Amino acid sequence: MAARNLSVGPVPKLVATLALPVLGTFVLQSLYALADLYFVGRLGAAALAGLGISLNTFYLILAVGQSIGTGGLALMAQAYGRGEHARVPGTFQVMFWLSAMVGLAFAVGGFLATETFIRAFTQDPEVYREGVAFFRVYSGTFFVQVLLISLSFAFRAVGDFIVPTLMMAVSVLLNVALDPLLIFGLGPIPGMGVAGAALATLLAQSVGLACYLWLVIGTRRSTLLVIRRPFFWDWRIAGNILRIGLPAALQFVLFTVSLLISFRYLRPLGGDATAAASVGFRIFQSALLPGVAIGAAVSSLVGQNYGAGLFSRVRSAMLWGILYTAIVFCLEYGLILAQPAFWVSLFAQDPGVVAVGAQYLVIMGLAMPIYGIYFIATFSFQGLGRTIAPLAGSAVRLVVIVGGMQALVYGFGLTAAGVFWVGLAAMVLEAATMGGALLILRRSVLARPDAPAPGAAPRELPPDAARPMPAAEQT
Repeated sequence: MAARNLSVGPVPKLVATLALPVLGTFVLQSLYALADLYFVGRLGAAALAGLGISLNTFYLILAVGQSIGTGGLALMAQAYGRGEHARVPGTFQVMFWLSAMVGLAFAVGGFLATETFIRAFTQDPEVYREGVAFFRVYSGTFFVQVLLISLSFAFRAVGDFIVPTLMMAVSVLLNVALDPLLIFGLGPIPGMGVAGAALATLLAQSVGLACYLWLVIGTRRSTLLVIRRPFFWDWRIAGNILRIGLPAALQFVLFTVSLLISFRYLRPLGGDATAAASVGFRIFQSALLPGVAIGAAVSSLVGQNYGAGLFSRVRSAMLWGILYTAIVFCLEYGLILAQPAFWVSLFAQDPGVVAVGAQYLVIMGLAMPIYGIYFIATFSFQGLGRTIAPLAGSAVRLVVIVGGMQALVYGFGLTAAGVFWVGLAAMVLEAATMGGALLILRRSVLARPDAPAPGAAPRELPPDAARPMPAAEQT
């Protein structure tokens, strides 16, 4: 692992070069869901729908990981930008143990609530059976995922974008290899059906976590991100992480609630509509990953440069991030419009599912040209440690979803296309809200001149950087 000073160098190049490994990480992460969709799709529409319901919880777990990771990234990146390296290891250790405790609680809770959760989103007994079989095993990944998310945030906080990509690559390769083996069976290994897909993900992610643990616990190299005995804990650091991170967590909770509400309104339309929305959403989610990658790069740039007092570089990172995402999203939507049914047919064979899934992609994709504003604004606020504005954006999305669905039921009639149009309106208004918040931020906090002598972090780490400061010296 090598930390990197992001307060020097051309901003446009940094945004692009840092986003590439992050994009690799997120693309690989999405391959978990896409690989499951591909192989489980061979089991039929009921298995596909059950999988789709279960995978929606990913955003709840992402919210939990974000709550800890966002707070840790803001504190560590800004401290690193100020040149206060000794504060980083202690913050990292608190972030690590907090992730472990919270992740374990969610894994246990998810396992105990399996039947109740699946029953809330389907009336089809076959979909219920397949969903329960998958989710009982999949809930075990919650512990692993929370740690993986927060660890990737920690490495990016100090400018290391390579390690998270390598760890994800290891996990994805294992998942792709294990999926067909555990779903369909081979030789003495019995086929487990949809539960095999969940077990493949659990095993693959556990190996990725083991690799991370070897880096932060097993190695003896000088590094800022390290766990050493005696284990370190500081309640003030934990409080600061949660103060910054909880609004980010609530933001993703609201997003998850919006998504689950949409699926609930699709429930009376049958299993095919639910399966089509599941496939369409996963494809659309993958198409948005470049925006997430660019936003993650901007977040680290913003955090370090804000800590160094280089406000002009913060503004530049935001503008270049918006430009890059707009270009990429427009190109991607062009590809979607060219052959929407083709993309859906890669993961579903039923003609009805393919037709509705293609409709989903065409309608929801209309938001892509402007939706990069949402990603860049959200990640910029996270790097600054100001996470209330993104929460407001998600609240706007939820209000539009609830109001729009009610309008469909009582005014226009409930259809799959109607549900998708409501989702589009929610995305557009969410992006507009975040764009307004970004303009206010730029004209107030970021309008100040650069600090005359910023504390730029050196490229070489001090030999004793791995030793955390005493609790009394932490902030």
